[in-house]
Amino acid sequence: MIKSITMKNIGSYKETKLETDKRINLIFGFNGTGKTLLSKNIKIDNEYIEWDEKNIDEIITFNTDYILKNFYEVKEKFEPVFYMGQNPNIIEKNDTIKNKINNITEEIRQLEYNTNNEVNKSSLIIMKKNHQEKLEKLIWNIKVELEKKDIGTILLKDMNKKGKSLFLKSFLDKKIIQHNDVTSSDIYTKLYRLKNDTGITPTLEYLNLDNIKKIISNDIFNKIIVGNKNSKISEYIEKLNNAEWVKQGYTAYIEKDNNICPFCQKETITNEFINSLKEYFDISYNNDINLLNKLLNNFDDELNLLNKNNYIDNKYIQAEIKIFDEKYYSLINKLNIISRQIREKILKPNIEINLENIDNELDQLNNFINYINKKIDNDNNEINNQEATKTYLVNIFWSIKKTELQQYINDINNEIKQLDKQIIVCNNKIIEKNKELTTLKKEYEENLTKFKNVEEAKKNINNQLKNMGFDYFYIDNYIDETIINSPEEDKHKYKLVRKDQNNNQDFHSFSEGEKMIISFLYFIEKCKSAAKIKNIIVVIDDPISSISNNNLFEIAFIIRKLTELKNQQTELFKQFFILTHNIYFFDELKRTINHDASKLFQIYRTDKGSIIGSLNEKNLYKYLAFWQTYKEITIKKNINQILLPNTMRNILEFFYSIILKDDFNKLKNDSKYSSLYRFVNKETHFFTDEYETLPVDKYIALFEQLFKDKNYAHHFKAMIKE
Repeated sequence: MIKSITMKNIGSYKETKLETDKRINLIFGFNGTGKTLLSKNIKIDNEYIEWDEKNIDEIITFNTDYILKNFYEVKEKFEPVFYMGQNPNIIEKNDTIKNKINNITEEIRQLEYNTNNEVNKSSLIIMKKNHQEKLEKLIWNIKVELEKKDIGTILLKDMNKKGKSLFLKSFLDKKIIQHNDVTSSDIYTKLYRLKNDTGITPTLEYLNLDNIKKIISNDIFNKIIVGNKNSKISEYIEKLNNAEWVKQGYTAYIEKDNNICPFCQKETITNEFINSLKEYFDISYNNDINLLNKLLNNFDDELNLLNKNNYIDNKYIQAEIKIFDEKYYSLINKLNIISRQIREKILKPNIEINLENIDNELDQLNNFINYINKKIDNDNNEINNQEATKTYLVNIFWSIKKTELQQYINDINNEIKQLDKQIIVCNNKIIEKNKELTTLKKEYEENLTKFKNVEEAKKNINNQLKNMGFDYFYIDNYIDETIINSPEEDKHKYKLVRKDQNNNQDFHSFSEGEKMIISFLYFIEKCKSAAKIKNIIVVIDDPISSISNNNLFEIAFIIRKLTELKNQQTELFKQFFILTHNIYFFDELKRTINHDASKLFQIYRTDKGSIIGSLNEKNLYKYLAFWQTYKEITIKKNINQILLPNTMRNILEFFYSIILKDDFNKLKNDSKYSSLYRFVNKETHFFTDEYETLPVDKYIALFEQLFKDKNYAHHFKAMIKE
């Protein structure tokens, strides 16, 4: 339905909007306010129309353009109502369609014969079938193999309940998701573990060798340790370059046996020699050597604390024992080298030693332990969230399987597509011809239905004419003898006929009222026919502009019945816009049409252009009453003229405020109309003899001239017209 219509810079409209949420819209407007302009702009392709839902196929409009197009231009003969102004020949069309149907049917028969005899086609179908079966077998075998495994029920889940075709479709519909380097074997392992192991595995401790690092970093290893150089024997010991060997001999033999030589076993060791050795191996030297021995002992103790069994009992380490051994023994070997370096320093304290660095080996081993711990954490999380983990693993598993077969699936699908294209080529002509045949048959049936509708429409129009008192003319069949070399039924047409008069009269010979009636009834039948196959909006503009009030109620009744037509439980017409200048016709529609489904509008003409607004019914009827009083005073002379000033003032106040949207009191300062302003503001208590001295005819003329100056002469004439 239409939600709103904006009239912008069109004729008398500057910019105004009609907004509605109703199916039936009644629009009142005096002549010249812009009703017809609005009706002409209610069309599907109008960009200034806002739609609630644009499911409309056609907007059918009744106005003066419609009458001219469909009757004056086609003269006295007019075609079936559902075509509206066109000149089709249904019988001729259907004969042409029949011939086409026969020809296409024969073409299809010949094409089917030729196609069915193509050996190519059967071989292509067999090739396609073989490819499909091969792919299906590969996919089905996955299910067969899974059913042999303990965890098969987990991986198959509800897929196991499906038949073969559904299983294959389910597999092909699976989405490939990122699974990095995970393999089917990894999935099996994880699922087996989840199935059989619900225990949580503790993580491994990282190696902490801070004590060993502290030993290695001691400055003593870079220190050159020698005895007292002031000793008489220092020069000789340094030549030996083995002070520790001398120290060991001194400690083991000389200090115990005093003067007995360990080699000759004679008392050759003098007190002087002993004192020289004591002097050489002073306290400082001994302290350094003692520190080295202490560091060595501490180092060996720390080394002995390293227990491989703390790690190799772990199943995750066992799974990658080679890598662990490589990194573990790399560190142990480095520590053993350092141990030997310390011992060498003790034997030769007078040399500098740079101990090996263990950071690299330690980091590698701890990084490996970290890698194992992450696996442990991951598996522990999976155990704690078994159902989610299983679902994830199942999805990964099928993604892996789909990936493994994807290239093959793509290749087969491409081959099948190529085969399909070749098969389609064989059938394409038949398919196209069948489509064409179906379309022609449908058109043929629609034409037959339309032809039947014409007779029904003719009957309806003639019945309405009788009901409305127009029983002296009617629609009748007409045989057009100017059509030659065609079947008799092709000459069948329709025309208007007056009773007891020459049948050669054309549409121009009818009165305005008769033209309006026949045009309107023709329009109504066209709408009913079109609405059976289309979504329709109906626009009706002043259908009683030249009809007497006696027919006003019949026209209102016909429109009301049109709004109530239904197709089963749904309204036949989507929306109505009905415009009129006749207040009595408007009132009859307002009174009889469904109030809940309707909305009332009024079009006003102001200095700023035409405006569409809501209807003020009370003011409208009062305004008409003022004009009726004016006519009774000035034309019929039925009412005393003393009431004329008040009547004029009432009319002008309404005209200025409602139609012009202006201030009536501005006339007071208008040199041309200031006297009229003073006249209309005189009260009815004027004495009759004083009133009779006033130039009343002058004020009546000024009153009419005011409407002309405001470009509302047509409005003035319409309001004083009987």
